[in-house]
Amino acid sequence: MSSKVFGFIGIESYDLVHALGSVITALGCNAILVDNSEDGALACTVPYGMDNGTVVNYYGVDVARFIDADEFRDEYEYIILYLGADCEDGSAQDCDEVYLVTDYQKHNIQKLLNVSLKDEQCRYLIYRDRIAAKIDLSYLQEVLSPLGINDETSYMITESQNDYDNMVMLQYDSVVPKFSVSQSAQELITDILNVDFNSKNILAAIKSLSRRK
Repeated sequence: MSSKVFGFIGIESYDLVHALGSVITALGCNAILVDNSEDGALACTVPYGMDNGTVVNYYGVDVARFIDADEFRDEYEYIILYLGADCEDGSAQDCDEVYLVTDYQKHNIQKLLNVSLKDEQCRYLIYRDRIAAKIDLSYLQEVLSPLGINDETSYMITESQNDYDNMVMLQYDSVVPKFSVSQSAQELITDILNVDFNSKNILAAIKSLSRRK
């Protein structure tokens, strides 16, 4: 078995990684979420804590902190690397698909230009739309065009204050009653997975997770 490896790099996206791993598991596949970020934001979604180099199971999804993902390529169908804001992390080159995540803050956009990818790697932009801004998505695409970003490889996730609150609260298990992602995040997850799964099955998996307690 050879794993498919997704990488997420840029501003906070631990909620998207958490959701993607949960949906993959609900579809009957095994996945591991690997937090190799400096701040450990993804690891903070596991309430009982994690030691570096160990793997814990949380809601049916394995989560690890600071491991070499290559060691697990024969054990998992999907590996999802969370690299956080370290845009110079060389392990981004080990991913089949890389998701560059940003908002409209210039320093976050410009930092992504430090990401080094191989020509054959698939790369996508995820813009988290949190404010009413006069700048549109084409500005990000223009700045990030050296990375091969264009209209066909860009996603915009429109987020309300409630969506942002849910992301933060994901790190506090006792106050998260159920799995919850925004409509645009559901569409993103469906697009990521529809190469391997039927869209109807993906939506059914998301619906089943909404009843998770």
